[in-house]
Amino acid sequence: MTKAKELKDFEEVFGVPTAVMLAPNDVINRLSGIAPEAMCDYWRRFGFSVFQDGWFQLVNPETYAPMLGAWLEGTDLEGKDDYIAVTRTALGEVNVWGRKTGYGFSISVMSDGIILKRKNNAAGIAKGQADKWGESILWGCGLLNYGTPNMDHDDLYVRLFLAAKARLGPLGPDQMYGFVPALPLGGKIDADNLQIVSAPEHLTMLAGISERPVLTFDDLVKRAFGAGAVEDANKMIDGMS
Repeated sequence: MTKAKELKDFEEVFGVPTAVMLAPNDVINRLSGIAPEAMCDYWRRFGFSVFQDGWFQLVNPETYAPMLGAWLEGTDLEGKDDYIAVTRTALGEVNVWGRKTGYGFSISVMSDGIILKRKNNAAGIAKGQADKWGESILWGCGLLNYGTPNMDHDDLYVRLFLAAKARLGPLGPDQMYGFVPALPLGGKIDADNLQIVSAPEHLTMLAGISERPVLTFDDLVKRAFGAGAVEDANKMIDGMS
């Protein structure tokens, strides 16, 4: 009996994998001490496969462990929990799971930093809800644009992905569209500057040239709209929760 409650719906929403990579049982067994059983159910069913031509991938945490370690080195997050990378988007946004804290942050190429969630899942995990939150992080990676990305969506991230796919072709396992030159080196956020690169290698390289700031929700709002918008943004988010 599986712990994942929405496993059957995942393929209906996101389609069958467009590039299949199986998850060996020995890898799942090694990860089971950190990952909840529901997450392991997804790996057994879908492996570490790519969906929607590369829009997102359920990644092998062992493959991305050096990258994750490089991003966390020297930050306040280093050593605070047992972390694994679990999903990655086409442009290299990586969602990270902690054994005790759950989904507490992501690595963002576009923001050039580590993005803290407003709340992690520590309280729920302490109450025995690790499977619920472990399943939630896997769904969240694909839901920026629910279902299939399309040009009707007025989102820069979606448009960059679709433009890159049209020019370069779809992505395979552990491939991403990377900005060349990299954003920390003065590269511009433009679809014409994207190339297909090895995701683990490219993200590890970025960790070596980025300042790797740990950014809160308030920091992102300040970047986008100025300090005066922080209070209103928090009130809006709190009203939706």
